[in-house]
Amino acid sequence: MILNGIRDGMWYSFALEALDQTGNVLGVYHHPGPLTLHPLFAASGASNATVLLFGVNSSARFVRQIVPFETTHHPGCVVLLEPGDIFGQAFPYTENLPEIRDWPDLPKAREYAYLLIPPLSPDLDSRVSAINTHDAGTNNPGYTAIISDGRFVILDEDLRPLKCTVGRDSPAAGLLAAERAANTPYLYLRRGVAERIRVPTEL
Repeated sequence: MILNGIRDGMWYSFALEALDQTGNVLGVYHHPGPLTLHPLFAASGASNATVLLFGVNSSARFVRQIVPFETTHHPGCVVLLEPGDIFGQAFPYTENLPEIRDWPDLPKAREYAYLLIPPLSPDLDSRVSAINTHDAGTNNPGYTAIISDGRFVILDEDLRPLKCTVGRDSPAAGLLAAERAANTPYLYLRRGVAERIRVPTEL
C-alpha cells in the first residue's frame, strides 16, 4: 500500500490517500487540518500494519466541549489508522460548527484511535509538533506527543493519554504555575466511541 498526503493549499483541508501498487485509490481519509505522516509497522496493540499521523484539527476549536473559549489556535491531534480505516472524515464530522465547512456528505471515520489535545489558553498553540515512539520491548510501550507549548503527553500503545509533563521555562509551564491554564479534558476516540479524559499534569 502507498500512502499519499494531500493538503488543500493554504486552507485547512487534508486528505490521506491509500493507493495500491498500480496507483488505484483504495480509500481516502479526510481531516480538518494538516497532518504529518509517521508510518509504523506491526505496532503493539494493532492487528495490522498501522500508520501514525499527528498535527492539528482546525475545526474542533469551534466545539465548546473541546475548546471552552474563543481562539485562533487549534487543538493538537494524534491519529492511529489501520489500512481499512482510511475512509470518511474525522471529528467533528461537519457537525455543530458555526459555518458550513469540511465534508457534509462524507461518513464518519472510525479510526483505530484518535486523540485531541486542547489548548491551555486562547494564546497558546497546542499543535503536536513531533511524536517519539517507545520500544515495544520495554515496560512502557507507546508514544510521547510533543506539544508546541512545551507539554509532553505520554500515550499508551492505543493513544490513550496517561500523563503530561511540562518542559522547564516553556509557555505551558508559566501558565500552569500561575494557575491560569484551562483544565479541559482531552477527547479520545476509539473506533468512533468518544471518551473525555482528564490527564494528570506534572510540572
